[in-house]
Amino acid sequence: MFYYLTPINPETRYRYDALGRRVSKATYG
Repeated sequence: MFYYLTPINPETRYRYDALGRRVSKATYG
């Protein structure tokens, strides 16, 4: 789950959405 600690980038955020999780919002703030 290294992607969970990946830098907060617009491209990486889409990766989280692809997983169907809301980690993107959690990582964003």
